[in-house]
Amino acid sequence: SDCLGWPYYDREIISAVARRNALDEGYVEDALEQGDFRGVPLTIGRTFAYLPSMPHDSRQLLQEQRRVLRALAAHGDAVKLMPDYKEYDYEAELVVVMGRPARDVSVDEALDYVYGYTCGDDLSTRDLQFARGGQWLLSKTFDGFAPIGPCLVPAGELDPTTLDISSQVNGQTRQSSNTGDMIFSVAQIIADLSHHFTLMPGDLIFTGTPQGVMQGYPADQKDWLKPGDRVSVTIQGIGTLENTFV
Repeated sequence: SDCLGWPYYDREIISAVARRNALDEGYVEDALEQGDFRGVPLTIGRTFAYLPSMPHDSRQLLQEQRRVLRALAAHGDAVKLMPDYKEYDYEAELVVVMGRPARDVSVDEALDYVYGYTCGDDLSTRDLQFARGGQWLLSKTFDGFAPIGPCLVPAGELDPTTLDISSQVNGQTRQSSNTGDMIFSVAQIIADLSHHFTLMPGDLIFTGTPQGVMQGYPADQKDWLKPGDRVSVTIQGIGTLENTFV
């Protein structure tokens, strides 16, 4: 029911990817019909055009960061917040799951390499991130800081350029946008990454978040995530990813 009744969704694949954080070759062959599964989570920064002054054609805005596998969490998991930090933020994102090795592919052919799509919450620890001079990797790779789910929808069933995307914290809408507002399309992101290194089957690409994250709020209105909070990420045609925090 939380996967919108898609006849082709595969909850087993996406939950196993998230919960096991590593897959053996035998499982991968059954799941993705591929013999080589890397499963590297990637996050792409600043891809939504939500400020009028932001340039729409600057390649400098496409910032790629890698995460560690232990950052993955599944739909319904409780994510632990370390007491060392206070500024925990949410980021609703469309997540691309690669289906074939992609190296130096064109924008026109890039989507042919996608296996499917799911929802993601690109969690960030802002006080750690900025205390260390914009340390993206460490601030985004705490255990469970990359929830994905609730299901995996095959690439042919969705148009990634026209999907409504939103986030809610304790039932209150914080983000509401559409992937049509992305500066760089999914195809452009895949093409750019594949120009610099090979994308492998099972690689997960978090494609960027729209306005409404807590980091963008005025200082006197910031309400960072805390234990007991519930965050939901909803993407049209996929469903709702929900996680609690402890």
